[in-house]
Amino acid sequence: MFHVWKPATALSYSTSPQSVPRQVRQHVNEVIAEVTSWSMTIAASGCAPCVGFYGEEFDKGSYRYGFAGQELAMGWRCFGWVLV
Repeated sequence: MFHVWKPATALSYSTSPQSVPRQVRQHVNEVIAEVTSWSMTIAASGCAPCVGFYGEEFDKGSYRYGFAGQELAMGWRCFGWVLV
């Protein structure tokens, strides 16, 4: 059995923040902060990542494998939330 995710139905499953346990909200916020930090570090480096967020190697022949280590955005770098 599987569930097909549809953007239109995703919003219908939302719950109020008060109904989600504090520990769950805190963990979700920590993971979002870690992913955002990793993404900003990659953007600041100016090069595509050679491994994924969890350290996983990209499948040979995949787009990400072929793009690994290459220059991003024609040399533009991310500094905070600003491209420089």
